Amino acid sequence: MTGLDKIIKQIAEEASSVAQQKIKAAEVEAKNITDAAREEAEKQAAAVLNNSDADCKNYRERVKSRADFQKRTEILKAKQALISDVIEKAYQEMVNADDTSYFEYIEKMLEEFIRPEEGIICFSKKDLARLPFGFKAKVKMIAAKKSGSLKVSDEAGNIEGGFLLIYGGIEENCTFRALFDTKQEQLVDRVHEFLFS
Repeated sequence: MTGLDKIIKQIAEEASSVAQQKIKAAEVEAKNITDAAREEAEKQAAAVLNNSDADCKNYRERVKSRADFQKRTEILKAKQALISDVIEKAYQEMVNADDTSYFEYIEKMLEEFIRPEEGIICFSKKDLARLPFGFKAKVKMIAAKKSGSLKVSDEAGNIEGGFLLIYGGIEENCTFRALFDTKQEQLVDRVHEFLFS
């Protein structure tokens, strides 16, 4: 082997050695990059999974919350319907009470609403036809106790139950419906307490 061949061989061996070192270094670098990428991918996958779990949990909570709200709303509607039904039945019971009970209600209302002045009281056509004997005198007596006077009108008012008081051309609605409407909140509260407490 000549000197040139030896030099070429030595250069080739050195180049091969350098190439082997560079290949090994590249393999190590490639492994490091691959490991880092795998680690980052695992972190991202875990984060996505955690976010997905959190999103699912949030969605379940929202659905449950919405269902609970709808349930409460339906219960409230049912309670309100039941309360309205009870109040309406009480109203109908008053309007359709037997004559004795009905006119006892009227007397109690007169004691509350009569003013100490001169006026007229109007009843419905149905009530005028069933006024108990001596009731007009009772009306006058109750009015006199309040330092007033009250005349029963022969003309029927367009009402269902209760009466209208007219003082100086001003009409005061003392019908059962007006009283129920005026006391609506109190009635609702009392019925609610009675039914649901």
